[in-house]
Formats: sequence, structure tokens, C-alpha cells
Amino acid sequence: MTQVLPASSVVPLNVAHGHTDTFLTDNRGAVFKLNVGCEKEAYERIQKDTLRQHTAEYFGEVTIKEEGRSYIQLADIRARVPILMDCKMGTRTFLEEECSSTKPRPDLYKKMVTLSPDLPTADENAAEAVTKLRYMLAREELSSTSVLGFRVDGIVGATVKHKLSTVREKSEICDVFLAFVAALQLKEPKTAIRALITRLKKLEASLLESSFFATHEMIGTSLLFSADKSSSDIDVFLIDFAKCVPLPEGVQTTHNAPWEKGNHEDGWLTGLTNLISVWETVAEM
Repeated sequence: MTQVLPASSVVPLNVAHGHTDTFLTDNRGAVFKLNVGCEKEAYERIQKDTLRQHTAEYFGEVTIKEEGRSYIQLADIRARVPILMDCKMGTRTFLEEECSSTKPRPDLYKKMVTLSPDLPTADENAAEAVTKLRYMLAREELSSTSVLGFRVDGIVGATVKHKLSTVREKSEICDVFLAFVAALQLKEPKTAIRALITRLKKLEASLLESSFFATHEMIGTSLLFSADKSSSDIDVFLIDFAKCVPLPEGVQTTHNAPWEKGNHEDGWLTGLTNLISVWETVAEM
């Protein structure tokens, strides 16, 4: 049954990379996320899956009375004085259906130039237009998504010297992770990092046992790292299921193989393997 709340009982909530129009909170431990795409269906399926232990606690659907919009209610997994890092997982972060059009688009050409003036080819500069697939692939190539299978999408409470959208190399990711850990001011940071690596390996084991993981594209999902200065641990949660569509009937994926249009591979396990490797490197620094 959908719960109805008055707008006066909630306020906008800023998360790791903005989205003030997406999240609300009642400041009493509940977070309300705008229900878009497959998010609600994903959380409901996950309640009976091995991945449940790695996600925020889910309390069902909520409607804000004056808005009439649907939200899902989740436990607030941010720390009390939050230091957060959002890592977008996979070698592909867009749905196949998002790139079916071959129409050249001037607006996406402008976005590409904004990302980096060096990205467009001579022909694209002459046409001043690119297809959506070309733009999305260029965006992935600019970051560590294409080479490591994950990227740091946002960070709160820590200062980093790199522009996150262009962080591509493992050494740069190490710098970002070190900045995140330094902001925590942990008494025993290496102990906390090793405990985090254990959690990530437990997540990997759960994924391999998960029927949800076996039957869905994990597009757009993230790992949210959360801690505060009073804690000795770093928590990690699997979030963002709006684009987690079920695989077409008869299609199976490895979550490791390279993506080709039509095979629905997302490179999620590739990203997790490399993410763990980076944390293991940081633990030795």
C-alpha cells in the first residue's frame, strides 16, 4: 500500500553529486528518492535476493500529496557527518535503447566539445553534430569507465586535486581514494581499508549467487562509500537501480565480456575487480 505524506513533512536533500530534485528527507532517518525507471521494481525484487544485505533498507512507495509524484522510501545510508564517494560501476553506463538513433545531433556535439575540445573528429567538427552513441562512447572514453570499468562520479567531504570527469588512470583513482580516506582522519586507516576490501569481496560473492544480477543489466548502478570522522569503518552500499532492466528472454551475460550492441554486457564484474585492485594498492601506500 502506498503511503501518502504532506509536502510539509519533507525537505530537499543534497547527495554526492547534486540531484536536489530527486531526493527528499524527513530528517528522521528516512530518504525519499523519486521513483523513475525500474528503481521500485528492482528494490522489490532485491528484497528476496542475496543482494539485499548490500543495499539500503527499503520501505516501499510513498506519494507526496501536493506533488502527486511517486517516491521510494529508503533508510538513510549516509553517515552522521557524511563523507561520501559515489563510484559508477560498469564499462557501459547507458542503455542500448538510448543509442538506437543514428540522427546527428548538434546539441550533443556541443556537449562533447564542453567535455573536451579534442574529442570530435575533423568530420564531426565540420558537421557540428554527433550521434547519441558517439557522444556516450566518447564520454565513457574520457573517464576510467572505459579502461577500469568504474569511475568516481561524485565525492562529498573530501578535497581532490583531479577533475573527476577526466580521471582515467589507476594512479589518479588512487589519489582520489587516498583523499577520501584522509578526510576521514581514521586512527587506523589501513585496517579500515582492509575491512572494506573484505566487504567488497563479500559483495562479489553475493553477486555471483544473485538471481537478480544474473537476469538484469546493471546499467547506471553505483557503489556508495559512506563514513564519518567518528567511525572506524567505511561502509559500502549498492545503489541506483533506475536503469536496471531485465535481460531479454534467452539472453545471458557474463558481466565481464566486452560490450557489443545487442549482447547486453555491462562490464560490472570487470569494474568490481579493478575497484578492489585499486583499494588493495591504496592499502599498501
